[in-house]
Amino acid sequence: MPAPRREGVHEPTDDSRQMVAELAALGFPQAVIGKRLGISARTLMRHYGDEVREGFDRLHAELAQTAVGMARSGDRTMLIFVLKTKFRWSEQRPEDPGAGADAIGRDSDPEVLDRGEGAA
Repeated sequence: MPAPRREGVHEPTDDSRQMVAELAALGFPQAVIGKRLGISARTLMRHYGDEVREGFDRLHAELAQTAVGMARSGDRTMLIFVLKTKFRWSEQRPEDPGAGADAIGRDSDPEVLDRGEGAA
């Protein structure tokens, strides 16, 4: 015999699962999505964790695709942003007390390496 249903227990439906994934893909916070369903953020994650993660992953992919597209089309600000956030580029030079300012970057310059002037 099944356990008696507790009052106020939330039961997901296909429609509510789809709505959660769509709201998460639009960037809505968990608390807002939960409120829309009449449940807490904790209950949301208990019942809809996969849908929240799927929506967030979709949002992340769409934003990354847009950012990379903007960088490729010549948006210098976006290019710098993408390089710094996705490729960990930095305006700061790495600290190497034994190297002079001239040595940094010289070894990775393809023209210098082609001429055989880079570090061995």
